[in-house]
Amino acid sequence: MFFFVFTFIPLASLSCYSCISYQISGRDKFLKVIEFLRRQLHQDTLFVYINSAFSPNPDELVIDLYNVRF
Repeated sequence: MFFFVFTFIPLASLSCYSCISYQISGRDKFLKVIEFLRRQLHQDTLFVYINSAFSPNPDELVIDLYNVRF
């Protein structure tokens, strides 16, 4: 089983927050990452991008997003 550690870096609008790290299983959906961020930041609407390049579908598995990179 693969585990991934996400490190979230805030943009200008959230610059008052420090970096947040989160560990997740590769079999979980990206929606779990989005829900985690919503709880941590107390935000209803979030725009989440990977490497500032694309916003994945919430139904995609984390392991599939990792495999796209390589």
